[in-house]
Amino acid sequence: MSKHTTKPFEAPSSAIPAAALAGLELQRANTLISAGNSLLFCSVFMLLATIFIAYIIPEKVTLQIQILSHIGMLIFATGLKFGYILRLTGQHRIRKIHMHTEATANQRKKENQYGLCNA
Repeated sequence: MSKHTTKPFEAPSSAIPAAALAGLELQRANTLISAGNSLLFCSVFMLLATIFIAYIIPEKVTLQIQILSHIGMLIFATGLKFGYILRLTGQHRIRKIHMHTEATANQRKKENQYGLCNA
């Protein structure tokens, strides 16, 4: 047994300013929305292509292509749903950031109004 125990590194709470954390979280939310938009666009395009192959021109393609297009419809419809979920998650995070920022601003306004500011 060793006398020395190691603890995981924990950054002090004042190491990263709250504004920087909010900015980082906002950037992550925007990344989610961008990824969701890209997935939605690609899924819709590919879903329309597979529908076109499977139902509009089935006599012009081989049976293997028809089977792949039907399987592709399932896969791309699922991609469409995942893209939508990514967008909703990003929008929810942005809303949380906005509400937290607004609540903090209102709290500061009240503190300044009643002279509770330390500065």
